[in-house]
Amino acid sequence: MVPVKNNSKIYYYSPKNLPELFKIMKSIKNYRLYFDDINFTEIRSVYVGDNDSIIQHYIYMGFIEELLQMKRGERYFDIGTEVTVNHLIQKGQNALPVLLLKALKGCALPNVRNIVTLGGIICKPDIRNNVFTVLSLLNAKLEISSSIAAGTKKVIPVQQFFKD
Repeated sequence: MVPVKNNSKIYYYSPKNLPELFKIMKSIKNYRLYFDDINFTEIRSVYVGDNDSIIQHYIYMGFIEELLQMKRGERYFDIGTEVTVNHLIQKGQNALPVLLLKALKGCALPNVRNIVTLGGIICKPDIRNNVFTVLSLLNAKLEISSSIAAGTKKVIPVQQFFKD
């Protein structure tokens, strides 16, 4: 439940692509970006703005085309941040290593795999073990980028993700 003062209105946005997302972000000062549930009990989100402000604008990331894409190269498989595990299993059936497919199928029940993403699994300690181990064996790399500092990207081996 979202706390609302003085009968304020709450606004929800579901941009379809990154330019639309950036346009929304530029037009409002305080907002919360939210995305699919990792804990299965609460919405995961990131707040942007003044700490003392009441949040009235919510932006859902789950329909952004660029974040739902998967690309296969000669030596890599690029997975968008909002691709669900079940979608990854279905589309990667003939492209992903068998060991990774087995780990993804075993990470959660099918209805849960319709919600969670690969990034969500990696960041959730109690379900990451098998998938994280397989990604480590495959020398997988994570691309970490910033929406605040445009063009800032860092590619690291998955094994270094939790190192200080």
